[in-house]
Amino acid sequence: MWSGVGVGTGALIGTAVTAALEVRDQKRISRFNGMNAPSAVSSYFSEFQEILTLGASTNTNAALRQIASFIRKYPKNDSVLLPDVYLLRAAIYTEAGRYNQAATDLKTVMDDFPSQENYEAAAKLLGDIYMEQKRYLDAFEAYTEALKARSVFPQGILQERRLEALYELALGNRRYVDLFLENAEDLDGLSPAAAAQVRQQVNDLSL
Repeated sequence: MWSGVGVGTGALIGTAVTAALEVRDQKRISRFNGMNAPSAVSSYFSEFQEILTLGASTNTNAALRQIASFIRKYPKNDSVLLPDVYLLRAAIYTEAGRYNQAATDLKTVMDDFPSQENYEAAAKLLGDIYMEQKRYLDAFEAYTEALKARSVFPQGILQERRLEALYELALGNRRYVDLFLENAEDLDGLSPAAAAQVRQQVNDLSL
């Protein structure tokens, strides 16, 4: 396992989801501040803020009920905040170890709300969940999708995660060694420590 690079616990993944949400939340808030928004917009933005408050509390059951109500009330085309709500629920599910439900919400974001930043955040976090489940090929594919957008997360972070997934895959199945070696040639964006670690792993797998 990569020291300092591994995914860690479900709580850490949930924290990563929340951090990704915060990036977008600032953009949402800046758009709404100073606007005479229609009442419908004001209503669902207010409800969204309530969900964020509940999501940050320990009352996760209440947060999940509020999120389910929000999704029922505002269909896909009626709220620009729906992808954020799905991502927040994915964070709650992940912290509770409910990885399959979290993955379902992340896939919904990718399929139904494929803006560049939504798609990348969901794909990256889906990769984190797959790493936690030791589904390394799925993780590699999810991180590859995230790299296509590259809007929220630094390239180096996505590259590290992608190479970590490939390395774990190669350790478990030698037929993936060539795929790891091929991708390990691209170290753009990696920190010096991460790049040195990849080079060491290349040497180890080449023996």
